[in-house]
Amino acid sequence: FSAAGQKRRPILRSAPKVIAAILACLFLTSCWLPEDFTATLNVDKGRNFQFAYDGTIVFAPVLREIKKRGKLSPADDAYMKKEEISLRKQPGFTKVEYSGRGRYRVQYQESGPLRSGRRIFFDLIEFRVDPSGRIRILGAEISSSFRKEMSAVAFKLDGKLNVTSKLAVVEHNATATPWFGGLFGAYKWHIAINQSNRPMILLQP
Repeated sequence: FSAAGQKRRPILRSAPKVIAAILACLFLTSCWLPEDFTATLNVDKGRNFQFAYDGTIVFAPVLREIKKRGKLSPADDAYMKKEEISLRKQPGFTKVEYSGRGRYRVQYQESGPLRSGRRIFFDLIEFRVDPSGRIRILGAEISSSFRKEMSAVAFKLDGKLNVTSKLAVVEHNATATPWFGGLFGAYKWHIAINQSNRPMILLQP
């Protein structure tokens, strides 16, 4: 995660300007943050992925406004409620419900061929493929600037990332692994604001 996108698009004080900022930023990656979620990723032997997300996302530009004033203005909150419809039309979203305070409860699915450099769901996952064909899957990297900025606002990152694959696992830093010879369960990580290392798993096709 990076705080750079938030710094370029600050929330302004007057209601019309806040709404304009929301409208300008609504579907840019830097404007959204996964917050409380369970994300699952499977990579098959054909080098395709299937990804699912169930949890909340927060519209980052409102966090400072909420911290400063304790809540969004009625006009801003009503506008974000209205944007449920627009967000629901974005590819991959199967459920969208506005829960207030700049947050949406969502369910999202995405699948496709795995390509090096591809990022999915607001940069929560990144794929890298080395010249030998090995696949490195990386979770979001939490920068020190992002950690510092988010410590000042009401952002509480609490995520679970589960990865499964029939491909051989060469290396990983998961906190939990499949059991019974790898037949059950997944490689699991807890995603938190104070994590020291980004999740990583290396697969051998």
